[in-house]
Amino acid sequence: MSNAIRTVILVSLLLTLLAGSASAVGHSHTRDGWVYALNLGWGWARVEGHDTGNNLDMSSDWADDFTGGLRVGFAPSDNFSYGLDFSGWSDYGYQTKIKTWRILVTGTWYPKGQGFYLRGGIGGGSLGLEYTPVGFPKISQSAGGLAGGLGAGWEVRVSPGVAIGLAYDYYLVDSGTISYLDDVKTETQGITFSITWYTD
Repeated sequence: MSNAIRTVILVSLLLTLLAGSASAVGHSHTRDGWVYALNLGWGWARVEGHDTGNNLDMSSDWADDFTGGLRVGFAPSDNFSYGLDFSGWSDYGYQTKIKTWRILVTGTWYPKGQGFYLRGGIGGGSLGLEYTPVGFPKISQSAGGLAGGLGAGWEVRVSPGVAIGLAYDYYLVDSGTISYLDDVKTETQGITFSITWYTD
């Protein structure tokens, strides 16, 4: 996707957020119950590993495509929520095809009980890797491992129970050994539009 199209997408998301801000006057950020969220946007991923047999480091270029995720949680107060985060990304990069998925236990902190938040989580992830290097054997294998994530975002209420916003998230999956590559790690980052439902 070209930079121009990416810019149009990001500007459209920002305009949507501003429109939501205008219509959210009078809706407070009350959090006291179950939380359900959907994120859709654009993401980038790359894979790194080490070929111990040839003492070579492998690092794919950043590849970009649509990304998204689901979150189910509970908010005991206006300042904090916790839950499960399900997210993934898939696309072709140079010499690689990457499919990565994550399930994280997350905590979200709203410092002032308003729209800005910080999020972190830990759990499990998987990497499906197809790698065709020049002069080396092809890899087509999947492996799981420890996963972690950090993120930040801003949301506004468009109704008493619905918020929209923008989020940035960074994920790391440590898959260990895949074929002849050791210390295989997958980095994923994304900018997404979010819609969140809060129940009492």
